[in-house]
Amino acid sequence: MQRRRRCSPAERGCSVADRSGDLTRTEKKFAFPETIQGFIDGETSPKEMNYRELSGYVRESRNRGYNVGRFEVDLHAKFSYPLLNVIIGLIAIPMALRAPRSVGLWRSVGTGLLIGFVCWMALAASLSMGRKGLLPPIAAAWLPDLLFALAGVLLLRRRHA
Repeated sequence: MQRRRRCSPAERGCSVADRSGDLTRTEKKFAFPETIQGFIDGETSPKEMNYRELSGYVRESRNRGYNVGRFEVDLHAKFSYPLLNVIIGLIAIPMALRAPRSVGLWRSVGTGLLIGFVCWMALAASLSMGRKGLLPPIAAAWLPDLLFALAGVLLLRRRHA
């Protein structure tokens, strides 16, 4: 059985048919924007990218039509996580201004560790919800910062009242 090829440039594919003209299979050609070097280099984790690299990756992926919600969460977290450390300091100031002899040193240290752990857990939970799409990316990254900043301001006001 001899086969002949019919190529259609409009369809960007070729059909293979036998002598009777019956179509036996269709071959299509696809253009891929990726290069071999991209596969060799591998994908860099968003945690390993700096803000500029991650921002470019998000923009490029969005232009290609990919869902970039989880990467946008990581992009916003690049700023919100360091700021959360400053906010923990804002909460720690009213705690430190209390009379140190009234509760004891180790109780103050324990309270500080507990507050830090709660902040870290809130950030981790919020980022996870953002990566799963339960929260918008910007809200997922900044919600813990806003909540704990509000708590710090309330503690400072109560201290000065």
